[in-house]
Amino acid sequence: MRLSTRNLLVLASLGAVTALILFALIPFGGPLAAFAPPLYALVVGVYSVMPFLARRLIDFPLAATLVSFFAGLLAGAFSSIGYLVLVPLLVGSLAFDLSVTLLRRASRRLGPNSVWVLAGAVSGVALFLVSLLVFSPDDLVPGMLVATLAGRIAAQVGAALLAVVLSRRLARAGITR
Repeated sequence: MRLSTRNLLVLASLGAVTALILFALIPFGGPLAAFAPPLYALVVGVYSVMPFLARRLIDFPLAATLVSFFAGLLAGAFSSIGYLVLVPLLVGSLAFDLSVTLLRRASRRLGPNSVWVLAGAVSGVALFLVSLLVFSPDDLVPGMLVATLAGRIAAQVGAALLAVVLSRRLARAGITR
């Protein structure tokens, strides 16, 4: 499937919005991650809303991943971790994109939003695995790990469901297709 210029511009604009969200949360991200990893996991789920919305609006297999790539390129210059910000953005979105692609085959047997919920959960697990690499050794205790995993999954599922709601509202307003 090819992307039209219009669709690429939509993806780039959603990437820019995601970068603005990243910019807004940069001052709080580091301290929150160090102080309360489960709370950080919940808060940063907002970074996935626009990529997931892109996947709903533009039925292209890597739509969410492209939005995250654009956002990471824009935000990397201003992020405290530089262009490493691309790693969690791309891992979460790629896991989501691949899950949606694979789960669509089973969607007839599942509920209408279950593909998006399951893909969000897979994305949350993938992001949790990435976050293990930067965990403080003091936080590597079962309670903290389970709470952070639950936070990641809840945030990503919430982002996926918010993308469903936003796409429906945009369609109702006549903004999409």
